[in-house]
Amino acid sequence: MAHPVNHTAVNSASTRFYAAILLFSLTLGKFAAPLEAAAAAPVVTAVKSWETALQALHEAYVRQDVRALDRLRAGESSLLSGHPLEAYVHYWWLSAHLAADPAFEQQQVLRFLARNQDTPLADILRKEWLKQLGKARAWDLFTQQYVRFSGDDQEVTCYAWLERLDREDRETLSEAKALWNSGKATPEACDAVFGALLAAKRLNSSEAWARVRKLLESGNIAEVKRIDSAMPELINLPEKMLALIHADAGRYLVRERLNVKSRASVELALFAMQRLARRDAPEAADWLVSRGGALPDSDKQYAWARIAHFAAEQHEPRALEWYANAQGQSLSATQAAWRARAALRMRDWAALKSAIEALPESEQREPAWRYWLARVHVAQKKQAEADAIYRGLSKEMHFYGLLAAEELGTLAPPEWNAWNPSRGEVDAVLARPAMQRAFLLYKAGLPNEALKEWWWGVRGMDDRELLAASQAAAELDVPDRAIRAAERTVVLHDFTRRYPLLYRDLLSTTAGRNQLDEAWVYGLIKQESAFVSDARSHAGAVGLMQLMPATAKSMAHKVSLKNFHTARLAEVETNLTLGTGYLRHILDDLGSRVLATAAYNAGPGRARRWRAETPLDGAIYIETIPFDETRDYVKKVMANFYIYASRIGAPQQSLKELLGTVPARSDGILNLGSAQRARLQ
Repeated sequence: MAHPVNHTAVNSASTRFYAAILLFSLTLGKFAAPLEAAAAAPVVTAVKSWETALQALHEAYVRQDVRALDRLRAGESSLLSGHPLEAYVHYWWLSAHLAADPAFEQQQVLRFLARNQDTPLADILRKEWLKQLGKARAWDLFTQQYVRFSGDDQEVTCYAWLERLDREDRETLSEAKALWNSGKATPEACDAVFGALLAAKRLNSSEAWARVRKLLESGNIAEVKRIDSAMPELINLPEKMLALIHADAGRYLVRERLNVKSRASVELALFAMQRLARRDAPEAADWLVSRGGALPDSDKQYAWARIAHFAAEQHEPRALEWYANAQGQSLSATQAAWRARAALRMRDWAALKSAIEALPESEQREPAWRYWLARVHVAQKKQAEADAIYRGLSKEMHFYGLLAAEELGTLAPPEWNAWNPSRGEVDAVLARPAMQRAFLLYKAGLPNEALKEWWWGVRGMDDRELLAASQAAAELDVPDRAIRAAERTVVLHDFTRRYPLLYRDLLSTTAGRNQLDEAWVYGLIKQESAFVSDARSHAGAVGLMQLMPATAKSMAHKVSLKNFHTARLAEVETNLTLGTGYLRHILDDLGSRVLATAAYNAGPGRARRWRAETPLDGAIYIETIPFDETRDYVKKVMANFYIYASRIGAPQQSLKELLGTVPARSDGILNLGSAQRARLQ
C-alpha cells in the first residue's frame, strides 16, 4: 500500500505556492531588490534566509527584548523587506516599544494601522494601544480608534465605559451594573467603573455579596479580595479565613462556628461547604444536615444545589435526592444538566424526562438531550415520539446523529465520492494575502500566528472555497487546517478531506502489531493532533498520538525500543509505535474500548472510577463522564472510529456495537472478539 503523502506532488504544490506569492507581491510592487534576487535562487535557499530572520525577531518579541528587536530590525530588514510577512517585523517592534513606553511615537502606530487595516495584526495592535490609551485617559485618540476596533475585549470595554462616564453618560452605569450582576471575573480596568456604581449609590450590600458568592463559586479569591479592599463599607470578609478554607475546607467547617446573623460567616461557610463538596459530596451533605440547620431556607437550598451537582459528577446515588432538597433554588445550566445526567446514570427515565424538560430551551436543543429524550420515549413505549426526534437528529453528522440514525435503521457511512476543486479554485485561495501569510507562518514554525491569519483568510468563504482551502492546506502539509476547512462546509461536503488516511502504511503496521482496530487508532489521532506530526500541547504531549514524555519512556522500555529519547517523539514511526503500544496496554488493563478511550485522555485511574456498580450502556457511561473535555473527546473518537471503519473498508459494525457495554467495577473481561479475548486472558 502506497504511503498517502505524495511528496513529489507536495513539493510541486509548494513551488507553485511560493511562485504565486512572488507573482502576487510583484504585481503589487511590494518586493524590494534584495528579495527579488533571493527569489531567483532555489526556493529552499530563499525560504531559509527569511525564516531564520523571522524566527529571531519573534524570539526577541516573546522576550520583550526591545534592544534586540531594534538591532535585528535594522540588521535583518533587507531579508524581509517587501516580504508578505514584513508587517510582522513592524508589529513585534511596535508592540514591544508600546509595552515599554505607552507614549511611544503615536504616528508610527497610526501609520501601521492604516497600512495593515485588512489584516488581523491591525486589530491586535489596536487592542494593545487602546488599553494603553485608556489607562492614560487619552480619550481623543481612544475614541478615534475604538470605533475601528472589531474585537471583543472586556478591558477595552471598561475603558470605553470610563470615557463615557467622563462625558457624564449615565446609561453606562446600567451596562456596568449588568456586568457586576453577572458575577464574571473582570480586569482591573473595570474597578473604576464599579467604583462609579458605588459612588452613584447604584450598588447595595446585598448586590455586593451576591457578586462575592458567584466569584467564590468559581474559586476567584483574588477578585473577591479586590472587592473587599475597594468596598469595605459593603463587604467585610476576613482574608485569613479565605486562606484557611482554601487550605482545608473540612477543617474550617469543623472548627469555625456558623453565625447566621453575620453575612460574612454565612458566605465563608457556604464557600467552605462547596470546596468540601467538590472533593466529597456526602461529607458536605453530612455537614449541612448536622451543622447547617440554622441557615435561612434560601441558603440551604443553594447549598443543596451545589452539593447535588458535585454528587452527580461523583456518581453518588443520592444526587437526585439532594437535588430534590434544593427545590425552589434556580439551578444554573450546568447544575440542571448534571441533574439530568444523575437521572440517566440511575436509568430513572421519568426523572430524566423531568430534568430534560427543566433545562433552559437552548440546552434542550443540544444533540445529547434530544437523543436522551427520545430514549425516554422508547422506555415509556412512545415510539412515534422517539422516531420524530431521531429523524431530525439523524441528519446531523456527530455522535448522537449517528446513534439516532442507527435507532431508525438508516445508519450509513458518508458518501466518499470526493468533490475536487479545480486547480484554478485552489490557486484563487492561495492568492488571498491572508492565506499566503498563514502558510508562510506555518512554514516558518509560528503556528499561533499562522492560525490567526488562517481564520482571517477563511472568513466568509462558501463551501467550494472552503474545500479549495482544504486542498491547499493538504498540498502544503498543514493537515489540521485541511480537516478544519472541510468540516466548516454546510451543503457541499468532502468527507475524504474530513477523514484523511495519512501515514497509512505505518499506522496499519503498528495497529496490527498491537491487534488494534486501525479505524480506532485513526479516530483517536484525528482528535488528538489532527495529523500534525510535531504537535505539542500546553501540557507537554507530543506528536500524532500526543504522548507525554514520561508515558513514552515507559512504553519504550516495555516494547524494547532502542536508542529512544524524547526528541524522537515527533518522528511518525516512533510516535505510532509507542502510542499504539500504550493504547493496547490500557485496553488490556480496562477491557473496554470506551474505557480505554476515556483513559487515553484522562488517565486509567479516572476511567476506572467512573464505572458503575452494574454494567453500563457505553453511551450512558460516556454522557456521565465528569470532565467536559473527556466527555466530548470520547464521543468524537468513537464517532470517528465508526466513520473511519467505513473509509478503510473494515468489516462494518454499528456504533452501538463499537461502544459495547462498560463493565461494572467488579466485572472481568468483556467479549471483544476472539483475538482480543485471547490476548487479554
